[in-house]
Amino acid sequence: MKLSEIKTLLEQTLHIRSQLHFDRYIKFVESFVELNLSKPNGSCGGFETHHILPKKIFPEFTTSRWNKIIMPSKAHYLAHYLLFKAIAHPSLVYSFNQMRRVSKKAGKVNCRLYAAVRQEFAELIRQTNTGKVRSEKFRNDVSARTIGKNNYRNDKTQEVKKFPVGQQPEGWVPFQKGRKRTDESKDKITEIMTGRIWQYNELTQEVRFEKSLLPGFVQGYPDWYDTSKDYLKSLSWAYNSDTGEVVRVKKETVLPDGFILGRNYNNVGFTAINNAQVARVVDLQEKEFCMVPSNILPHPRYIKSGSSIDNVCLFVYNNIVYTSYKDLIEMNPELPDLGVRNTDLSSRLVPKPHFNMTDLRKEFCTKNQGLTMNTIGLTVLQLSQFKYQEDVIYVRRK
Repeated sequence: MKLSEIKTLLEQTLHIRSQLHFDRYIKFVESFVELNLSKPNGSCGGFETHHILPKKIFPEFTTSRWNKIIMPSKAHYLAHYLLFKAIAHPSLVYSFNQMRRVSKKAGKVNCRLYAAVRQEFAELIRQTNTGKVRSEKFRNDVSARTIGKNNYRNDKTQEVKKFPVGQQPEGWVPFQKGRKRTDESKDKITEIMTGRIWQYNELTQEVRFEKSLLPGFVQGYPDWYDTSKDYLKSLSWAYNSDTGEVVRVKKETVLPDGFILGRNYNNVGFTAINNAQVARVVDLQEKEFCMVPSNILPHPRYIKSGSSIDNVCLFVYNNIVYTSYKDLIEMNPELPDLGVRNTDLSSRLVPKPHFNMTDLRKEFCTKNQGLTMNTIGLTVLQLSQFKYQEDVIYVRRK
């Protein structure tokens, strides 16, 4: 199909709301048809395939060669923007909004284009969802698809998907990892939350946090919502094995029908972490926490650490990398134990010999007194500075 025929089909089939943008879209597409680009090897997403006739509206032409052109990612973004501005159709709002979301996550969204689509997309969602009632089957299906899963983000593409807890593929990290709120976001949250008051309804036992006192509500916290230590000491956990419901009850009261003492807490994430067959460790190569089978430890690539990633340190001495201060001292008994586990250790001075020291350590301190630990060959690296090399890492025996 020729471009003139494509133009006629669009005009006859769809509502053109902006002739200016429609003409720009046709001219824009025509320039790339003439260029006849192909995806270069190793483009890594720099070039993408664009369907001239949107595939959501014209699925019968999805695989037609004449309907597909190659263009740079930025041009593909603009093509969908022109389509969105030119033609009134819900699928074009959705498709451009999705591209806008990906672009925004990568820090490349244009505020003018964002404003152009955001209002219309919000109105489309409002019209779609207003008065819509979800069936019990729908809610159960959603629950089945999401239970035991978390959102993970691809570090390179910024794509977001759900995976079972602790079973995400390589290159995927928890969705919020490394994300920081902007000052604008913080100010917005402060504005929304300022002036709100806790209130509860005695009849419905509903607790709300609103800016004004609602009808039937009393300001403050009810007894059942109190979290003070004294109050909690007077309560016991009870659960219903049939319904899975967990409640707190007064210790002196009779348990509700079907409930037994205890707490049946089934959190998939904590179950994965507490599984004796797996361990939470720091991956020295990827520089992040992960879950690995316990039977492979100890291992030169993985170390157990209670510190945050930023505070994990490695000790380099005599061309051997030690993953813990304890290993460093045990394998090099001549070194003075200065009790410092971070990068400050490099600048500490070798102390003068002390009568309580072993002969080996006393001899070392006599020879090197006053020198820094860095001068005598000890280097302390933060994990971010460490270049993983397995054969130089000391691995403690089981």
